[in-house]
Amino acid sequence: YELALNPEDVHSNMVFVNTKPLGISAADFADRALQHNIKVSVYGPMTVRIVANHDASREDVLYAAETLVDLIKSI
Repeated sequence: YELALNPEDVHSNMVFVNTKPLGISAADFADRALQHNIKVSVYGPMTVRIVANHDASREDVLYAAETLVDLIKSI
């Protein structure tokens, strides 16, 4: 499974992830993310929504991004 995101295509603070290619439900993905202190919203059975809060620092966003990429790679 390949994860691809082009920052030039992003025009929002929201990212939607389809968890079906990972072979897990959105709820399972959300539980795993929460184990790393990252809260994501279950948006559907196989979709999570990730939102960067306006109070989040650059370091917070980088931590979340790097941690979620590592999480996806570990599945």
